[in-house]
Amino acid sequence: ESFIDYRRTRDRNAQMVLVLNRQNDSKHWQRFIQREYKMRVGLAISKNADSASTIKSFRNGNYDCLITVGMAHEGTDAPHVTHMGILRNIRSEPFIEQSIDRATRIDYDSCVNNSDQCAHIFVPSDKKLSIIIDEISKAQLTGIQELQERAARQAEETEDDRQKFI
Repeated sequence: ESFIDYRRTRDRNAQMVLVLNRQNDSKHWQRFIQREYKMRVGLAISKNADSASTIKSFRNGNYDCLITVGMAHEGTDAPHVTHMGILRNIRSEPFIEQSIDRATRIDYDSCVNNSDQCAHIFVPSDKKLSIIIDEISKAQLTGIQELQERAARQAEETEDDRQKFI
């Protein structure tokens, strides 16, 4: 519902990835999301021979939601992803980082201003997961602050250079 509201009020091109624990659950979730939310849903699971083309089609905006177990959460560049549902019991730091990275990229084609973009991550309540997410958030905020400071310094240097020519 958060995703549906986001698409309705902020960015109708936003996309969602749902990472499941088992392939056997994927068709159930696909039918449920299609029926309840009227979304175009692709499956990227190893049981499907056309998963690679489904992922490519998702990246091209032909699906609103992509359901996967282990294929599309890692290494897939899909900048329109704003929402991640991670319903897996794997709690390794690399897995979580890769999954969250799908939704934390800047979408330069979005109608939402870059500074207003944010990721919506839905995960089971889990202490280890909370620690990992907090570490990722702190690292990203530090990176954003460094970029802002660098931009301010560059603006000052540009102004100093202008003053030299006056």
